[in-house]
Amino acid sequence: MKKKIFLYSFILLISFGVIVFLTNFYIEEKIKEKDVINHFFRNDFINQIKDFDNIELQYGGSNFHILNGLRISGIRINFPKTKETCKMDHLILQFPFLTFDTPKKMIFINLECNTISKFNLNDFLSNIFQLVLKNNLELEIYDLKLPENQYNLSKINLLFIPQKENKVKIHGKYQIENNKIEIFGTWDINNPQNRIHFNINNYKFETIKNIFDVLWKFHNYSDVFKENIKTEMIINGKGSIDITNQGYAFNLYGNFKNLKSNFLFFTIDNMNGKLNYTEIQSFKKDYNKQDWEVESSYINLIINKLFEKNLNQFNITGKLQVNNSNIKTAFNSNGNIEFRVKVVESPNRLDITPSIKLNKFILLQKKYLPVIFFKEANLYNIDNNHFKLDINGTIHSLNFNYNSTVKFNDNISPKWNIKGDFVLSETDYQKLIDLFTEIYTHYILEFKQENNLRNIDFGSSVNLKFLETNFYKIYLKNLFIDLNLSLNNPKQKNLPELKGNLNSNDTNFKIQLKGNNSMSNIMTQYLIDYLSNNTYHNISLNFDLKKPEIELPLFCNTCKNMIEKIVFSYNSNGNVSNLADLYFNNSSTLKFEVEPILLQNDYRIDMMENLLNLSIKNFPQKLRINFSSFGVIFNPIQIELDNEQFNLKGYGDYNIFNSGSLNFNFYHKQKNLYRNFIIKIRKDGIWIPSYFY
Repeated sequence: MKKKIFLYSFILLISFGVIVFLTNFYIEEKIKEKDVINHFFRNDFINQIKDFDNIELQYGGSNFHILNGLRISGIRINFPKTKETCKMDHLILQFPFLTFDTPKKMIFINLECNTISKFNLNDFLSNIFQLVLKNNLELEIYDLKLPENQYNLSKINLLFIPQKENKVKIHGKYQIENNKIEIFGTWDINNPQNRIHFNINNYKFETIKNIFDVLWKFHNYSDVFKENIKTEMIINGKGSIDITNQGYAFNLYGNFKNLKSNFLFFTIDNMNGKLNYTEIQSFKKDYNKQDWEVESSYINLIINKLFEKNLNQFNITGKLQVNNSNIKTAFNSNGNIEFRVKVVESPNRLDITPSIKLNKFILLQKKYLPVIFFKEANLYNIDNNHFKLDINGTIHSLNFNYNSTVKFNDNISPKWNIKGDFVLSETDYQKLIDLFTEIYTHYILEFKQENNLRNIDFGSSVNLKFLETNFYKIYLKNLFIDLNLSLNNPKQKNLPELKGNLNSNDTNFKIQLKGNNSMSNIMTQYLIDYLSNNTYHNISLNFDLKKPEIELPLFCNTCKNMIEKIVFSYNSNGNVSNLADLYFNNSSTLKFEVEPILLQNDYRIDMMENLLNLSIKNFPQKLRINFSSFGVIFNPIQIELDNEQFNLKGYGDYNIFNSGSLNFNFYHKQKNLYRNFIIKIRKDGIWIPSYFY
């Protein structure tokens, strides 16, 4: 019995298959006989679209399946007038049962049509929908690819269903993971303006440049901006698109969250807020207008962009509350910024009109660097591409004024030229020395660590690496500075006012300061050459002071009114990539003399006092230090203490990664006593006693 049931079932299945095959073959022959592709798709659909004469249709092949319909593959539609094309992988025509004149549904799969945006979109859609209504045809599009899409949208699905009274119902969807956009509306053929609505849910928006195109279109470092100025956020909102014969209007309003962006010195991190975006585009003339409004507890921003014929205009106004929480800067800042910038771009020039104000703005930076406080700072326009920058503030509690003019040359290789004056109105040398000591101590302790990376040790082409950094390309490559520097009205007695210059171009940076009077002479210089073999640094600091009223925190905290003379000379140069490399791979000389001085408490002085069994820090004496170094090797090192009672001289060398030693000769002038001993210097810089000889 079971065998008979199986046999009958098998025969029935074979019979059904044969019937389906024969029916499918019959219908396929009917389709060929009636030439459905030419009669409907080519004649009744393609060539009935107005304003697109002689449209050419090409396709690779076709086949019919009784369940799915007629599938046409490899379709290409050519528009001879514009030499543009549309293409799709597959087109499916589904017919009413045993009727092959007019399909009831048409499906486009993977449609990509770069020409749509360049025609009158309203007329194009109206023509399509007239054919949909005329044939009572449902049109479905799977995986629509938008042309030149910058909003990370592709593979949109659309469904158009004919309705009564010459109307077409529209429904669309785009969804990838949690990103979801719903499109809905009704298209009225007889209405010159139609509106399509959409909802956006958790849509992840990403763009590299978008509305900021105009800012760097002329710049020879445009690729740097495009690669490093990025914005991303998640949008929830509603909007609409109005399409007319003249063009379209796009509007989106809603909320954003997790906004992350970086632009020049600013970084925005995980910000939430509101946004409103509108765009108006003309089909019949070169016109595009975009308006952005962004608002949160940290930012209030309005951005307008206008393109008309050959003119681009860009306006941005707003306020930023920088607090290193949601809005950070490269300098770890805190304060408020108000700004208004207008940029007008024509074929041959770029005009910028800025107005930027900083009030009670602090550059916090790192603890070992000076705090810069802007009581007030203003950047404003004087004339075409000629600006004025004024700053009134403090550096390390020292008052300063900065005034400069900034000129922008908008040629093929644009340049920012800055000329001005920096005036430290009341120079407190003691604060400058304290600050220098703090910075120097920090860098010495940090850089002398053995695990510090030293590029030069591996023979790397450091200068090429530096020239490829975004810091150089964005901020230094096209920047030319010529500033006069003045340090006026020193608080300390017998110290001179300083005059100098800061000069920078696309190959080097150089700062010089010098001053002299009858009692003192100062000369300092720092130079970095970006384009030399590796990157060349040179530091020179020289001064000869007589009776200065200052403390020397490294040696003495109670000698302000007793020092008769200080001589200091330091010169260092090296081809390195950064300050750490400069510490390990340079050649330098140092000479330091001060008299008289009371040495402060220091474990090295205490150690020598214990070895000699006498006090060497309770009375004034001369101190001399000399050394030469090359890379990690200090050789020779010379130290001398001299006073009326004794003379102590040390001579030796030191290697940062190994160790060193100093041989000391002690002579007591009153007792005619000689002593000799060795001090070992560990590789971490700690002194330890060795032995007498």
